[in-house]
Parts: sequence; structure tokens; C-alpha cells
Amino acid sequence: MEKHLRLIFLSLLLVLSVSAVQAQTAAQILRRASAKVMKSGSVSAEFTYSGAGHNGAGSLTASGRKFKVSTPGFSAWYDGTNLWTYAVSSKETTLVHPSASELAETNPLLYLSSAAGGNCSFAKGDSKVRRVITVTPKSRKEGYRSATVELNGKTLLPSRITVKSTDGSTVSVNIRRITLGKALPASNFTYPKNKYPKIKIIDLR
Repeated sequence: MEKHLRLIFLSLLLVLSVSAVQAQTAAQILRRASAKVMKSGSVSAEFTYSGAGHNGAGSLTASGRKFKVSTPGFSAWYDGTNLWTYAVSSKETTLVHPSASELAETNPLLYLSSAAGGNCSFAKGDSKVRRVITVTPKSRKEGYRSATVELNGKTLLPSRITVKSTDGSTVSVNIRRITLGKALPASNFTYPKNKYPKIKIIDLR
């Protein structure tokens, strides 16, 4: 997986509706966000990204722990056990039983849970209109130095996320649209072999 793409998916922290925000700590907001997302039937998001010498757009769909991520150069599918990653540049698909950190690098919804366990604080610019939270991981093994999340003050849906990697590079993600919906069929999150009949699958399980 190309480094800038890993940063992109690492950075897409999401979402919830909460009341009495002023009485909550930043960590409490993220923990409630994680619970809200995981309990929803599905989440769909469209985003743009820039940083580390790259820019572009992509989309994400998730239902429970299953997810699918797509950009012009990279796609990933996770069915709850197997993670397929297809890279356009190499025209290869890699299949693994992912570790927790590998999933967090790929799916922002799962990353949200681990982020809530870091050191959270309200950042400069935080207000009732726009919530701004910075997360600093307790361990460098998390793969990032810090993440700053900007949320709509009323809905707490994300509008912008900026992640700084351990090497100092930064990627910013702008959420153009995000919606919660009904649960989706498991087939939505399985690698579509029929779509890529000539693509080599490298099985690393």
C-alpha cells in the first residue's frame, strides 16, 4: 500500500450526534462517535485528500466491521476476515488476514476506536459551531504522530481531518458528504473477482 494512501485512510476519523457537548471531554466525544458509527447499519462517505505530494478523491462504505474503500489508484475490501487490496499501478491484488493496525490504516471507522484511546484534547479554533479535536497516540506503533479532526458543531459529522505521520509528512482529508444508512449485504465487501479477471491475486494469509 502506498504511504500516502495509508495516511489518507488512517486520517478519515468520523462521526456522531451528541447532546451537551460542552460537558464532554474530547475523548468522550470520540468514544461516543465510535459507538455511534459501529452501531449504525452502514456509513457512506465521499472525500478529497491532499498531501505527501498527492491529491485526489475517493469514497468509503462500511457496515459493522466490513468495509470497502475506493480511489483512482487503490481499492480495498474487508469482509470481516480477509482484506483484499488492489493497486492500479502494479495491477496486483494482495490478500491477507490483517492485523488490527493494518485494518486501522485502511478503514477510518475502525481507526476511530483506537484514536479514542489516545490522548485527546480540544484544539485551537474549537467552538460551538466547529469542534476541533487533536489526538496524540500513546504509542508510535499506531503509525501517526497526531491527528486533528474538525467536526460540525451541531451534528459532529466530520468536515476536515489532518494527520501528521511519524516521519513528519502531513495529509489533509476533506469530507464532502457522509451519510448513515441501513445495513448492507456482505457481498458488498468481498473482492469482485469478476471485475478483475486478469488481475493476479497474491495470497499472503
